[in-house]
Amino acid sequence: MASFLDETISYCTVCLDAFDEGKRTPRMLFCGHTVCGACIDDLAVGRKTIACPICRAETLLPADFPKNFELTDTLSKLSFERRKMAVDKKQCSECETLISFAKLRHCLTCSAADANADVLNQLCADCCLDHHMTHEVLKFSDALQKRCSTAVESGQVYVASLRHEALNLTAKSDSIRSLLRALNQITKTQKRKLSELVNTMKGSGSEDDISTVANLDALQQFSTSGLMLYTKASNSFAHIHTVLEKCETELVSVLQSVRKELNQTDEDSDGTENGSLFGGSNTESAVLDSTAVDAEDDELQHDDPRDNDEDYGRIR
Repeated sequence: MASFLDETISYCTVCLDAFDEGKRTPRMLFCGHTVCGACIDDLAVGRKTIACPICRAETLLPADFPKNFELTDTLSKLSFERRKMAVDKKQCSECETLISFAKLRHCLTCSAADANADVLNQLCADCCLDHHMTHEVLKFSDALQKRCSTAVESGQVYVASLRHEALNLTAKSDSIRSLLRALNQITKTQKRKLSELVNTMKGSGSEDDISTVANLDALQQFSTSGLMLYTKASNSFAHIHTVLEKCETELVSVLQSVRKELNQTDEDSDGTENGSLFGGSNTESAVLDSTAVDAEDDELQHDDPRDNDEDYGRIR
């Protein structure tokens, strides 16, 4: 129906060009017939009247040719319907025919033969009969659901693996940080004793004491370097913790995006056939919601070295 209307009312009967909102705006003659504004300008050159190209009725010049708003509104509605149909329809992978999403089919046999294919083949009924008669074929929406479910499950496995590694790293980092704190305390104690000993030897003034003081100064610098190393290591562990949290957050976000796309596909499919893309199962949504909640409940907690070490300010 839309195609028939396009052919009968969307084009000027004189120049056969499509009406638009510019020079070819549909204009009405006195007889009621419509031609584009560009053709009216051409027909009026050097003349006192314009003969209607359809009924030959004459229109005296100069005249005001009103815009055919009813036709303009109809053309706008037709344009909207065309865009809507283009969204609802998908292209067959083989014959490139546009068909509705609900009628698309997917060949599992061909997909299995090409395991590296990232895009699912989508076929019309004719191509299934002509080239895939002996193959295993199912509805494209079911194949899409299966592919997305597999991706979600893989993502869940990766999240679990990431959390396991994060817990291992956390345990190791806590152990190392405990050792570093103990080392830090020992270093501060020895540094204080060295300072007292250096001051005592400087007061004596003997050559042996002066040489010893030089060695003690070098040892004191080494102690300071140890404190700097402790600070750097603590900051590194804090950075590792931040990176792990970021990776987990991004992955959960990707899984939620997949769920959103699946829901959108579900809505598009509902307009053309009964039943949603996921049938009666909300497993994927439940799993994803669980992932988001777990990501918040199981968030790795790391104490900043600046909070745990009361002498951190003096070390820096």
